[in-house]
Formats: sequence, structure tokens, C-alpha cells
Amino acid sequence: MLIQGATGVGAVGFEIDDEQFDSNVLKAMHVDEISLAIKSDPLLVLLGQTQYNKLGARKACHVREKLRIMGRLKLVLRRNTGKVSASIEEFINPMHFDTCVQGVKSLAEETDQLSLSGTKTFKKPSLALKAGHLLRKIAELKKGQGIRNKDDTLKVAAADFIELYNTEWSDKISGIAHQNIKELHFNKETILPLTADLQKLTKYLEEETTAMTTKILNHKSAELWRKLAELTLTRLILFNKRRAEEPAQMLVERFKQRPINRNTNEELLQSLQPIEKHLMKCMDMVEVLGKKNRKVPILMTQTMLAAVSALVSTRDAVGIPKENPFVFAVGENGHLRGCATIKRTVESCKDDIKYPELITSTKLRKYMATVSQVFNLSTGQLEELAGHMGHELSVHRQYYRLQEDVVEIAKVSKLLLTVEKGNAHQFAGMSLDDIQLDGKCR
Repeated sequence: MLIQGATGVGAVGFEIDDEQFDSNVLKAMHVDEISLAIKSDPLLVLLGQTQYNKLGARKACHVREKLRIMGRLKLVLRRNTGKVSASIEEFINPMHFDTCVQGVKSLAEETDQLSLSGTKTFKKPSLALKAGHLLRKIAELKKGQGIRNKDDTLKVAAADFIELYNTEWSDKISGIAHQNIKELHFNKETILPLTADLQKLTKYLEEETTAMTTKILNHKSAELWRKLAELTLTRLILFNKRRAEEPAQMLVERFKQRPINRNTNEELLQSLQPIEKHLMKCMDMVEVLGKKNRKVPILMTQTMLAAVSALVSTRDAVGIPKENPFVFAVGENGHLRGCATIKRTVESCKDDIKYPELITSTKLRKYMATVSQVFNLSTGQLEELAGHMGHELSVHRQYYRLQEDVVEIAKVSKLLLTVEKGNAHQFAGMSLDDIQLDGKCR
């Protein structure tokens, strides 16, 4: 696709020739007013191109989402200023910085309701943050075009806009949006999956996966293969408590190249407990690409390993295209969607599950982080758990560990009552779990 454009005030001219980007992003967009505003704007197309080059074809949907945010903002800015044919580049100018601020406020639906800190609130604070990040990126692209074309007008306008953004955006938009997001979690009840439901689902998946693995090896059909793929993917997500799309994107090549006989350091092996040595022999692991391009492990029991091996060995016989790189393949280049797969699988045994709507990948991750608080894990062990779940320890503590009311009421209140009674010296050197009170709470 070739795009050239001159957009009025400070012309932006460039060429893009990338048929894959055109096919996966621009042509894949829903045709409406927003997509037309994007495709007719050279700077927005350039934004899409740079994001596509960075994220890759497998995240084309994320690129389309970002472009649609900026397409919507462009339409809002046009309506607010009366410039019905203006490009996004015209608004990347210090003269229109305040216009962009008001545009983002309109997009995020600013209300007159005050936050706990006394500021106005956004109905969609996350959208305000995303729009701000992308607006700055567009300003940087405009500045880059000015530098390349030796156009001082473009470069200065973009540089001044970025300077205003750096000094004022946090006070006017992002700081307020972050505060809104924090306050949304205050006094919010979070219901996690029932342990009994998870045990029932695990039992169902184990039995069905084992039976279906035997069937597909004896009778190769696309219907059986799809059923086994859905069961296995759900089992991997349920066991590993991973983001749903991470096991879903497991590659056949990565599965085949996983180390079969791991050369473990002898001293490290000797330090393991007997059960841990046994697990080293009976468990397997495949590394996949996680969020922020992190390497994250997918652990597999022997049942899961047998099921994945059956999927890989029978894919040609059931008509899975050879060019499809995914273990849980769909079509020529797609894969099963983890969230939708969990929902379908849970529904297939919902008669035995009390709250099927609570079993989602996000709630499973929060369930794991919450239950782990029962164990007296060291900082190193918590880091290992957070690493397995694919995020930083600080994120684990701030966003995934829930049921803080239980910890606060049951444990911290014990400490406060002890101090209040003047008995702290009696429990010197003890942990909170060791402290025993008389059971009276007045």
C-alpha cells in the first residue's frame, strides 16, 4: 500500500509500502466513520505502521485498538473545533494543546462527580491514559518527520507540544486518571472461584482429557482433535494460572524443542526434597512468550503432556494446515482463544459447578495469589511465584493479592488488640500466628 499526504498546516509527507500491515490492520478494521478517519490520515497510518513493526502480526488486534482510540480522538477534536477536515497533525501544535486536553477529557467522559481527593472524575480513566500515551507518540512521529525533511516548522511545533505535554499532562489528565483507577478499587468486593468448583473442573478435565487422548490416537478426526485441544488448553490454564492467551499461543516448534533430559546441577539436585526430585522426573515444561515479551514457563503433568503430544502428532491427519505454527491451531494462522475456550469448557460441565461465571483466567490468577498468602513464603519464593505468573513481585502484591479485608481483620487486628491491652511484651519474638488472645473483642 502506498500512502502520500500533505495535511495542510505543516505538511507531513511520507510513503508506506507494507501489504501485510495493510491486510492485517487497515483492511481488517470495521468500516465506519472512525476507520475512515484513520485511513485518510497519513500520521495515524504511520503510527499504526510503527506499532505493527514493534508488536508484530500476532498482535495486530492491539494495533487496530490503538488506532481506533486515536481515530475517535481525531473526530472529537474536529467536532470541538469545527475543523471538519483537519488531520491529527494539525492538532499536534502548542496552539492546540489545550484543545487536545479537552478532547481527551471528552473522550474519557469527564464528570462533575468529585473523587475522594476532590478532583473531577473520568468514567473511562484507562482510556484517558491510553489516549495520552498515543498522543505523545504521534507528536514524536511528527517531530521525526520534521527532522527527516529538514522542516523546522514541523519540528518546532512538535517539540513545543511535547514540552507542554511533559510539564502539564500529568496534572491535567494522567494524574487524575491514575487516582480514579485507584479509587475504583476501594471497598470493591472481589469474589474468587470456589475451591470445590475448581476441584470438580480439574477432575472433569483429567477424565475427559485422558479419554479423548486415547480416542484421537485411534480415530483421527477434526472434531475429536478440536475437542481435545479445548480440553487441554483449559487444563493448562487452570493448572498454571497463566494469562489465557499465553498457553493458547504455544508453538509446535517450541514444544518439540523443549529439553527432554534436563542437565540439572548435581548440587542443586541434591538440595531438593524427595518429593521435589520426583516432580523433576514426572513434570515437563515449555517456555512461551508472555506479556512484555517475557519468557514464561508452562508446566505440564504427564496427562497434559500426553494430550499435547497427541495433538501435535495427529494434526496433519486431521487437516491442520502445515503453515499454522500453533499447537492449538485454528485455520491457517490462528489459534484457540483462551478466555472463550475456558468459558465453553466450563459450560460443558456447569451442572456440577456452582459458580461457573467465576472461573476466568484473571480470577484464577488472583485466586492463586490470594491462596498463596496462606503459606509463609519468603521474598525469594514469592518472586519465584510471581515469575511463574509472568509479572513483577510489586505487581503481584499490589494487584493480584486480594482478600485484604481478611488479612486486615484477622491478623492486623490481633496485633492492634495486643498493643492496646499492653501485653506486647508477653509475645516478644512471636509471629502473628503464634499470638493467642482470650477471644474477647470489645
